[in-house]
Parts: sequence; structure tokens; C-alpha cells
Amino acid sequence: MERNNRMNEFPRRGERPELDDLFGAIGCWIYNRETGQYWCSEEITRLYERKTEKIRGDLDYYGLIHPEDREWVRTDTEQGLKTGGCDRTYRLLFDEKVKLVKERIRVYGNRGGGSQFLVGLLHEVTDICREQSIARQEQDEFSAINEYLAGTVNTTDIQTIADRACRTVQHVLKASMIGVFVWEQGRFLRVLTNPKVRAAMEQQNDRQYFAYRVLETGQRMEEPVEKYPDKKVRELMQSLGLKRIVSIPVSSHGNIIAALSLALPEDRSLNERESAFCRTICGHLSAQLKNALLYRQLEKELTDRKRLESDLDIIFTESIDFISVINVEGYFRRINPLFAEKLGFTEQELLSHPVYDFLHPDDRSDGIRALEEVIRKGTIRGCRLRYRCKTGGTLYLEMNARYVPFSRKIIAIARDITQQRRI
Repeated sequence: MERNNRMNEFPRRGERPELDDLFGAIGCWIYNRETGQYWCSEEITRLYERKTEKIRGDLDYYGLIHPEDREWVRTDTEQGLKTGGCDRTYRLLFDEKVKLVKERIRVYGNRGGGSQFLVGLLHEVTDICREQSIARQEQDEFSAINEYLAGTVNTTDIQTIADRACRTVQHVLKASMIGVFVWEQGRFLRVLTNPKVRAAMEQQNDRQYFAYRVLETGQRMEEPVEKYPDKKVRELMQSLGLKRIVSIPVSSHGNIIAALSLALPEDRSLNERESAFCRTICGHLSAQLKNALLYRQLEKELTDRKRLESDLDIIFTESIDFISVINVEGYFRRINPLFAEKLGFTEQELLSHPVYDFLHPDDRSDGIRALEEVIRKGTIRGCRLRYRCKTGGTLYLEMNARYVPFSRKIIAIARDITQQRRI
């Protein structure tokens, strides 16, 4: 009997300070359903942003819960009273400030009958959940970029590269429409995720493009859709619920070669995280488009058989990939500076020995077969070989090559995939 009486007594303020010490940043409250008595720790008063006297009075607890969570929390509480407790995470709303809290409630009854108690633990998890959300976003962005790079590593097709970039940005940023506009030899190459808008843009003058101004100025630009110069395209985008256009320049070695444009369903700018992701994509897109443009230029010059040597000088010196000319005997006849820099051999050393001498011993037979195949078929793509560095290291290169019959030489372009192999 004495035990039951003690269970119905609530600690007065200052009588049980050890409870606050025990729970610390986790708020604790106890409620006697029969008498209506309520006790809470100091952390509860901080979470509710109310004085203790107010909490013990007629505080509208459900009124503090975010309107979107209020009804389900009420239903969850009623169900918990029947089942013995509940665990949930919900939002508290104070003016415009939102707190995310995790709560555990258990129902206890006196063994000898008497009052029924509710005991609750309440803990703010706003920062924890925000950090978890950021971590998930970072992982999602990392995976999306890796998938984008994996899907474009073996292509020099501008359409494929731009389309992959568009879909990657659309997946991560959830934008309604993405476009990449590449400027090549006085004309626009357009890649957009929305086919209706793409068809409408094909009929407008290049100078009416929002992206055209970005290419001219080299500056990031933003405008409401209602200010888009072409009426047909403007009305089409408005019918799709688009409100704002953001266009970001894509540069390579100080030259603007493309623009990445986003059409958003809200009239807002990109936040810091979204802008950072777009900059990362633009960095990869820049290198890939530059190589693709150089590769297209190289193919054109090889087809025309004109100005090959002079044009190759430009491509050899500007390319960020490994470019070489190989004769049918398997000797380098020409290499770009990157070969010597990365492998550590001098240009003379590279040109005076067969290509196979610089391959990993286990890959030499594959190298011989690749040379024979490109001569026989005229082209080879995605050939992966390991090259020896003078320092003792190894470089993994993935190569596309084409045989030029009239000169009896092979033009090879290779990309360093060493880092991807390590991942």
C-alpha cells in the first residue's frame, strides 16, 4: 500500500534533480491519467520553448505539432494507449522554426490497481536527421556522377555525353527540364530532356536562345520563363509549369564551349548545394565535350586528308587524353606531351622502342592482337591495356583507335582509367 502511494506522488521542482542529470539532452515526462498530474525534465521545457508552469498548466501539446503531422500523431497516441506505447518521429512548429523530435511513450499501471501512468522520452533529432539527409544526398550525387562517367567513358559522341549529363542533373536536382547547348563551328547542338521543347527550339533563331547569351558573355544567367524571347517556346514552357531558367557556362581552358540550362518549376535560384553539384557536372562535361569536339575535328581532318600534320599539332598539345600515331610495325611515330609526362620516359625513348615494350608483361599479347585487329577492321574501341611507368607504377589506359590506310598509320586516343580501377 505504501509503495502504491509513493507511485502516485510526483516530484516537486528541485526534489529530484538527479533525473535531469540522468536524462541530460533527452527530455523525460510523466503523466498520471487519473489525477492529471504532470512532471517533466528541464529538457522538455527547452524543447517546447515554454516555462515549466505553462507546461504543467493548460498547454495545447497538439498545437505545437506541425499541422501536417498533427492528426497522425494524435491517432498514433490513441493507438499507443491501447497497445502499451508507441515510438515515433515528428515535427514541432514554433512560428517558422521547425524541430524534428523522436519520442518514445510507454504506458504503466500500478500492480495493485490505482492510477495509470504515461512515461515519455523526447529527444530532438533535427541536426542528426539533417546530417543524415546531407550524407544521403552526397551519396546520391556521388553515385550519379560515377554512373554518368561510367556511361560516357568510352564515347566521343556529343549527343550521348550531353544527354547523359542532362539526365544526371535531372535525377539529382529533380528539375523539370535540362538542356545542354554546345557551340560547334558556328551552329548549336541542342540536347534537351523534353522532346516538345526541343522540337519548338529547332525552329527559332540561334540568337533567341537564352543559352546563346551565356555563350557570348561567359556569365551564368537567370531569368523568369515569362521573359524568354521566343513566344512559342515561352508559352510551351509556361504550359509545362516552368517558372525560371538558369543557364551555366561550360568552359575549357578559358573558352566557353557549352551551356547547361535548367528550367525549374519554382521561381527561385539554385541553392548552394545545387550550384556546387552543377559546377561538378560542368567540370566533367567540359573535359568530355572538349575531347569529343577534338575527336570530331580529328575525324574530319582524316577524312579530308588535308592539313593533317598542322591540325594534329593543336589536338596533340591541347588534349587532356593520350594521343599517339603508331605505324604498322608497332612503333610510336608521334605522341602528345602527356604520354612522356605520365609514363616518365623521354619522347626519344618512347619513339625508339616498340609499343609492346611499354606494356605490362601480362598485356603484351593483348596489345599485339589489338594492333592486328585495328589494321584488319579499320577501327577498335574500348581496348584496355596496362602501361609501365618508368618509376615502376602502372597506368590503366582505355583506347579507341582508327587505321588510316593511305598513310598506313594508326591514330589512337586513350583515356586514363587508373582511378576508376582503384575504386
